[in-house]
Amino acid sequence: MSALERGDVSPMWLGSVLRAAGARIGGIRRLSVEDTGAFNSQTVRLRIVWDADAPQVAPTSVILKRPTEAEWSIAGGRDEVTFYELVRSLADHPPGIVPCYAAEIDPVTGGSFVLLTDVGATHVAPVTRDDSIHLDGVPADEHLDAIVDTLAGIHAYWWGRTPPDGMITGHWSADDARFDAYLTRRSAAWNRVRTAHAELLGPELIAFYDRLLARLPHYWTRFLRTRMSDRRDLTMIHGDAYASNFLVPRSGIGATYLLDWQSPTFDIGALDLANLCATFWTRTQRREHDREHRVLARYHHGLLAGGVRGYDMATLYDDYRRALISWVLVPVQDAGDGSAASYWRPKMGCLAAAYQDWDCDRWIATRGWLPDVRSDSDASTATASDDRR
Repeated sequence: MSALERGDVSPMWLGSVLRAAGARIGGIRRLSVEDTGAFNSQTVRLRIVWDADAPQVAPTSVILKRPTEAEWSIAGGRDEVTFYELVRSLADHPPGIVPCYAAEIDPVTGGSFVLLTDVGATHVAPVTRDDSIHLDGVPADEHLDAIVDTLAGIHAYWWGRTPPDGMITGHWSADDARFDAYLTRRSAAWNRVRTAHAELLGPELIAFYDRLLARLPHYWTRFLRTRMSDRRDLTMIHGDAYASNFLVPRSGIGATYLLDWQSPTFDIGALDLANLCATFWTRTQRREHDREHRVLARYHHGLLAGGVRGYDMATLYDDYRRALISWVLVPVQDAGDGSAASYWRPKMGCLAAAYQDWDCDRWIATRGWLPDVRSDSDASTATASDDRR
């Protein structure tokens, strides 16, 4: 049911919100709604017909976003309101965030909304979510460059800053208690997936995840605990930076926007890069024209241009490996929570291939706490989906 059909969005309400935001408007003659097709929120486009005396600058449409009834969506909606309120208060924040008219949380119900500028006439998603899921989600080069520049600009702005009040530092890696909870949840999910989908996974992939989960406590202790407690080289990350969550300008001129800020945290910036490059890109797609390394190099250049110092390419490569170690466990949770195999299995194959290509096992071992256990069979975890056969 749309927001208008629920009867709680009216021309009077919308007019008052826009006026309070400083928009130059007139009286609303008619208001209609269009579903945007969003799967993780109740997001609609409100089409506005103004009275004849309305100024020409009055918007003819806006985007209203509300959470679904799922608890995770309600919590994400509150986080998104907090994010937009924060960005609106920062005059020097870099472009890359769609301008927001209003963002509010109902103190009684806990419900929330954000009212955003509708940039649909000037911007478009470079790939769709379905493109990504079907492993056909590589943007055109000029769009990918714009995406990386936007991501680097936002990360550079927040690099090394004190996290805003209430924002989590390290979704699962902030401290021992959070890591223990994370490991318990991921291990339980893996046990369910291992039992239910052994044939689909195959013996090599099963051995891969068994080994990784067994090593995770040591990885956390040696590689992340001090880094997170010291908040060294952390920034605000999006947490879901698939290419389909960006909007690029149709004309090639103007800002590129990153949408859906439902889970911002302070963490290692490369987590967003691994999400972008490894989650739904095959080995062939990452390697084509050296695409993955070009993304990392352009991102690093953007950090330096944004004022980040003391963070070299070697450290970025190490952080990219850290990000792959984190992301390769996400499809385990997807599967354990009941996602369709058509979604999580290709995602798992892509991430496992990236993990192996970046030699993450050997990288961990050279830090002195594991033997070099990478075997020839590990490469086979990059399944048939990785080469789109």
